[in-house]
Amino acid sequence: MLSHTTVQGEGAPDEIVLALDRLRAWSAESGEPLDVVIVARGGGSPEDLAPFNDERVARAIFGSPWPVISAVGHETDVTIADFVADVRAPTPSAAAELVAPDLDTLRRSVAELVGRGRTCIDYALAGSRAELRDARDRLAAHSPRAHVGEQRRLVASLAERSRGAMLAELRTLREHVDGRRLQLGALSPEATLARGYGVVSRSGGGVVRSVGDVAPPEALSIRVADGIIVATATDAQPSAVPANGTAAKVRGPAKKRAGAGQ
Repeated sequence: MLSHTTVQGEGAPDEIVLALDRLRAWSAESGEPLDVVIVARGGGSPEDLAPFNDERVARAIFGSPWPVISAVGHETDVTIADFVADVRAPTPSAAAELVAPDLDTLRRSVAELVGRGRTCIDYALAGSRAELRDARDRLAAHSPRAHVGEQRRLVASLAERSRGAMLAELRTLREHVDGRRLQLGALSPEATLARGYGVVSRSGGGVVRSVGDVAPPEALSIRVADGIIVATATDAQPSAVPANGTAAKVRGPAKKRAGAGQ
């Protein structure tokens, strides 16, 4: 909407104020607010621009219910209206560009803002996700379940180590027992008999340990590895070197002599 007014001369300040009042009245009657008001004129001398330094014009611009762009004169011209307006434009055409920018430029600006906004949002989301992961990891590290699992692994490790130690000790004990068994086997009476020795016993009982234990002729039994030989002692003479056995006479058809002991 255009509200014409004189922009220089003695009556110009009142007409400028009246032009602003007409805009206010039109908005009230139509019920449509204005987006912005441009107060503009071309360049001129300081005297030509004097109406825009008038207090009444300054108060009317300042009291406008809508944003006001001051576009008075050329770029180098400055008036009080420029200071009380919301925005100062260097020329009227520049004011028109401010309120009605190039559509392509506006689209590019909007697209740039949207891209920057998305980048900021993505960056913020990435940071939040990283913080969430860190918090989840810290929570998992301090979780009772994780602690119990760690203790279970420790107990299992200790049990395995104990089992290995017990098995090693058992193997050592078995080896020791086997060695003792071999030693006992080598020293057993059966082993001694198997090596060619014999055990001479009297018929009345008792093992013959000395020639003095035998009273010829006396029946004797000689135990060897594979059985018992029945013999009769015909003589018992001590030897120069003490011996464990005595001479014996073996009963049988051949009347063979048998020795006992070593």
